[in-house]
Amino acid sequence: MRLPSLEDFSVADAQAKHFLQLTNLCLIIGKIEALSSRRREIHTEELSPIFTSLQNWIDELPDELRLYNKDTQRNPYSRPVSEIHIVYFVSVILLHLLQGQRHRPSPFFTASIVASSCIARLYEEILYREDVAYLLPINNWFSMVAAVPQLYCITRSPNKEEICVEELNIISSVLLQMREKYPAAGLVLANIDKLRRDRNNPPNLISPITDSNSGFGVEESRQSTIQRFTNICDLFPFPNSICPNMGLLSPATDVTEDMTASIFTPFSVENMDWIFNEVHPLIDIFSTQLNTLGLPVSFSTIHNHSYC
Repeated sequence: MRLPSLEDFSVADAQAKHFLQLTNLCLIIGKIEALSSRRREIHTEELSPIFTSLQNWIDELPDELRLYNKDTQRNPYSRPVSEIHIVYFVSVILLHLLQGQRHRPSPFFTASIVASSCIARLYEEILYREDVAYLLPINNWFSMVAAVPQLYCITRSPNKEEICVEELNIISSVLLQMREKYPAAGLVLANIDKLRRDRNNPPNLISPITDSNSGFGVEESRQSTIQRFTNICDLFPFPNSICPNMGLLSPATDVTEDMTASIFTPFSVENMDWIFNEVHPLIDIFSTQLNTLGLPVSFSTIHNHSYC
């Protein structure tokens, strides 16, 4: 089945490229959801193509859709550019929470924290420019996904509490404004507020890690963790200025110690459903753009392709 391309647009401008890149991210999220719905152990060979797809997406992004130029200088603010990167970072979180179901010491939760921090700072820019009114309701779901790593970081890493509180406040501020237009944002905000109040007794979204159930010896697990950590850094080709938590990806970090601490305990498979139950609105929002963009491709083709 043929996916849309620039040739399908009457004008191959930045708006058309934005649509195509957003569609590609939609397909990636669909593949993550498909793996999660199988409710079984997920093997490396199943995850690698998705990881590669995300890496290729960020590496091949057109210059006009990038946050930073080749000299790592920030490009002028553009809400569509910020929004598409929010979807990218949501995809990174979902992938690494999914990988965390494999019950072994890993840097996966670190990637989720960094991605969540990036999302919060992009929302902050949108908030300061009073552009929240233009956000689609799918951002309720994005905010929910972004809040999860922050909520666990704040309960398990006291040295990160100040940053987590600040970034949760940003997410909450966006939801507060969105609530005026989309009442469902109030439900997401209420859930986040409840989890923040219950910070000393967070819900059972994580699974304990032990060497006995990891399937690897301690030394082998650490070496494997270092390799995966190196690969994960490829998903964040950004300067440290993008968010306060980028330092977690620094080569100077003691990976073997930090990544096996309780803060980096991965999420359990039983609790991924509450995220993916809301994935379909992301697929559906593209149908509202087809007429305005003049794309003659039936979106049902894209929707079905994403769940092959």
